[in-house]
Amino acid sequence: GHYGVIVLCPQGPPTVVCWRMHRAFALGLCFFALSCGGEFGEPYLVKNIGVGWIGVQGHVIFRGRAVFPAERTEEGSELWTSDGTPDGTIPIIDLWPGAASSHPADLVVAGDRVFFTASHPLHGRGLWITDGTAGGTRFVSDFGAPSQNSAAVYWAVALGTRAVLMVREPVNGVEPWVSDGTAAGTRLLKDIWPGPADTFGGIVEPSVAATDQVYFMAIEPATGTELWKTDGTPEGTRLVRDVAIGPDTPSVGPFFQGLRAGLVQAMNGRIYWRSGGGIWVLPSDGIPQPAWPGFDVLFMEPCQGQMALYSSSQGLAVAGPLDSSPAVVAAVSVPGGFLRSSRACAFQCAGSSVFACILDQAGYRQVALNVSQRSLITLDQRGDLSAGGNYFSQEVVTAGGRLYFAGVDPTAGGSATALWSSDGTAAGTLKVSEPAVGLYPGPALPGLLLFSRSDSEGRASVWAIRIP
Repeated sequence: GHYGVIVLCPQGPPTVVCWRMHRAFALGLCFFALSCGGEFGEPYLVKNIGVGWIGVQGHVIFRGRAVFPAERTEEGSELWTSDGTPDGTIPIIDLWPGAASSHPADLVVAGDRVFFTASHPLHGRGLWITDGTAGGTRFVSDFGAPSQNSAAVYWAVALGTRAVLMVREPVNGVEPWVSDGTAAGTRLLKDIWPGPADTFGGIVEPSVAATDQVYFMAIEPATGTELWKTDGTPEGTRLVRDVAIGPDTPSVGPFFQGLRAGLVQAMNGRIYWRSGGGIWVLPSDGIPQPAWPGFDVLFMEPCQGQMALYSSSQGLAVAGPLDSSPAVVAAVSVPGGFLRSSRACAFQCAGSSVFACILDQAGYRQVALNVSQRSLITLDQRGDLSAGGNYFSQEVVTAGGRLYFAGVDPTAGGSATALWSSDGTAAGTLKVSEPAVGLYPGPALPGLLLFSRSDSEGRASVWAIRIP
């Protein structure tokens, strides 16, 4: 006869079910495979890369696979792909042949391809596209700057099947570009600050794609730093409104350059941005209006239909779209207005909590700001920065309503990092892997999280863990 085995799991369905197997063998064969969907699996090695590094934190998910940069002796730094299996974890193409590196970066999925930038001996630093195969990878444009390292991309975002990019090149400085994946369709959208001057004024702020527009902050002589938008055409690239009248617009300062400052955000079909000492909103009618005037922020993050905010003068707060002013949850007194500024410790939403790291009179700690309950929970108390300054990594990953990050394992000694996960509660903040010299969380595939580990001799490897 045949026999089925099903495990009843209190937190979710079983991940493996044996069926149509002879009853004499079913229990024995399934004994080690059955596990509950609400639990973490045991981390396992996917593939040893060798001496090098794996940039899983710079990944995208494309056609159910992870695409990310990685480096090893044979190919240098090139583009890789993984489906979570040893045979499926391979380099896509060696763009700069041999041990030299093309250093792929700025990955964004738009339509049926991945846009990315890379260096090449003939094309210099330019734009490429790939369908995940060597034959489907081709050069697009050098942005009119063919010499090595003369062009750079600061951010890239998908707009339908096209990519909108903030590009630095010698003639126009840093300005918005658009590409449809062809040389003819890759062009400058607008020289916002005419000539070689940079339109972002030294501050690399992120962009937000909403419906058929991309919103971004830009600076030009007449209006200063304000919100701009583009529909991917030169005529559709324009200033939304000069909110802080005149050229002397306040900015967040060079300390936050390159950070995920979150000063432009989309929530509930509206665009929110920081300008003129407060937060403005662009409703669906296209008429900008003050949302929370006078609440000057350094960070904001949408989460569960609410906006979490951090103000150096007022603290951590939450505001809903109908609130006339943010509700201060914790009047955090941060010396010098300091909030831990790595990407793991700025604002990141997972589930119903926004995670942050703060340094105040209570010491250096990781907190979860619950936007639904409007409460603050301390997840870990590290003391002063010298005791815990490297506790959190530069990158985090969210999956299934949980945050995954690399953190120091207090039981291991030294600075070895382990993979941690948190649901926004102290009890739900768990170590889920053993420590390594270097560890970074990476792509989340369905039910599976990839991460990289490196040892003291510089050998890198791809690992995986089954996640709830």
